[in-house]
Amino acid sequence: MIIKSKYLLALGMLSMVGCTEPVDFSEVTVNSPDATVNSLTGNVGKGKAVRGSVSAYKDDGTLLGTGSITTDGTFSIPSGGYTGKVRVVATITEYIDEKLNKSMPVSNLKLSALSSISSDSRVVNVTPLTEIASRILGESALTDSSVSIQDIADMNIYVAKASGVTDNYNPAKGQVVYLNKDYGEQKDTPLNRNAIVLLSISNNSAIQAGYDT
Repeated sequence: MIIKSKYLLALGMLSMVGCTEPVDFSEVTVNSPDATVNSLTGNVGKGKAVRGSVSAYKDDGTLLGTGSITTDGTFSIPSGGYTGKVRVVATITEYIDEKLNKSMPVSNLKLSALSSISSDSRVVNVTPLTEIASRILGESALTDSSVSIQDIADMNIYVAKASGVTDNYNPAKGQVVYLNKDYGEQKDTPLNRNAIVLLSISNNSAIQAGYDT
């Protein structure tokens, strides 16, 4: 089974992007992209991305469409009624760093998500967790008919579980929450646990860049 055989690899890759620690939850920013029947929408975040571009690809490898990341961290790409597997590739040029609580320019940081869209669900988020799941599944998973939509969803969920996110939270599909710099106590929920992972990765990046202030 493609998912179980690669679960430990997910754990290893998570250790490279930053370990999570028990922390209190902050006030959060919640983005809910407006998914319509003719649009693929989603959130892009490491911290919340505020500038960049997004491209989406269909299960035959051809381009579905392109769009821009808006200042609220979301994107929208016309989908023309397409349903099936999709790879979304975001190129981020600016994001809000949660640790420093300020805008950070980056040199074309690329994150991807492998997921699917249907008439009932046209949201695909792009975060470091979806990037890990996408790498584990591999480039060929988009066009390989032996890799099912369920396999892809399971891998996204397994990567989230490996990071400590509970209750079958799918980072490519679930609502996205970001922690602010000055956090206070909030409920322990899958959304907030996902926010802790993103904050931990942001912290790790700031330390590596010499911004641990």
